Amino acid sequence: MLFGEEKREYQKNWFKAKRQKFINLLGGKCVECSVSDNLHFHHKNKHEKEFSINAILSYNDEFILKELQKC
Repeated sequence: MLFGEEKREYQKNWFKAKRQKFINLLGGKCVECSVSDNLHFHHKNKHEKEFSINAILSYNDEFILKELQKC
């Protein structure tokens, strides 16, 4: 079991890896300018947005993929 700083570091790395996985699924770069660093998820239509992707990264992948289809 992890405690304190080890747990925070594990969670930070897990979050980064999962976020990068979904960035890669969307092509790994900005569709407008081709930049590949410091990327953010933006919904095509803000009125269809149900959740912020970063806020739901702890959810299961299937749920996240449904929302990613709107980005």
